[in-house]
Amino acid sequence: MRLIIDVEATNLMLAESIGEFKTKLLDQLAGNTKTLFEKNTPKQSGKAYRNYKIIKSLNTREIYNNAYYLPWVNDGTGLYGPLHHLIKPKRASVLHFYWRGQEWFLKSVKGQKGQHFVERSMIEVVRSVDSAVVIASRGTLK
Repeated sequence: MRLIIDVEATNLMLAESIGEFKTKLLDQLAGNTKTLFEKNTPKQSGKAYRNYKIIKSLNTREIYNNAYYLPWVNDGTGLYGPLHHLIKPKRASVLHFYWRGQEWFLKSVKGQKGQHFVERSMIEVVRSVDSAVVIASRGTLK
């Protein structure tokens, strides 16, 4: 899962304070975004919410998480997922798994409801843009 914050490069020569402001703003927005994603990511396994990283380049900041299962946690599976069907075994007569200390044999399962943490996080990121601009402007713009 990747989120890229991009600032368009221009051909104009930016004043040093404007360039510094842009860098601080990108860093502030990326930090806020990473914090909000960590806060809103479900913590059942504990691996995904600790795995967010910021990749910096000149005009972008990329917030990255390589937990392969995050799209299923966010969007849901089975009846609650994009295909809206029960989860059934492909090569066996029943599904077999252990859950909450018990062994289960089932013909089908409904799946997992989507948690929609990405959507919740992005709403909060948009709300935090004003405060990020104020924080980045301290000491950079006069």
